[in-house]
Amino acid sequence: MWKKELEVTQYDRRAVVRAPGSLGKDTAEHVRAMMLSCLNKGDTHVVLDMEAVPYINSDGLRMLQDVVEQAETREASLALANPNDSVLRTLTMTRMDKLLPIYASVEEALRKKT
Repeated sequence: MWKKELEVTQYDRRAVVRAPGSLGKDTAEHVRAMMLSCLNKGDTHVVLDMEAVPYINSDGLRMLQDVVEQAETREASLALANPNDSVLRTLTMTRMDKLLPIYASVEEALRKKT
């Protein structure tokens, strides 16, 4: 069972959640819960830092879609930052890049709040 603590950094009403590794069945639910927690606390923009994510599977993609939908109901936004080339290819092939913005860095994602 996955027990790793998620790192969250707050910037006013914005949050950066650092994904702990691959976004698959075990980790996707934990990341989803943390991002929803940020939205429930009133954050208006959540950035998922994907620097440590070597791959994402269908569980991770479903989790992202769900969080985007939850953010929209709260008039908030979600963005991704730092995906590697493999993850970026998966996001592009599944058209997830049309659903949410993807940035090269956390700093850029925070500056270009959607």
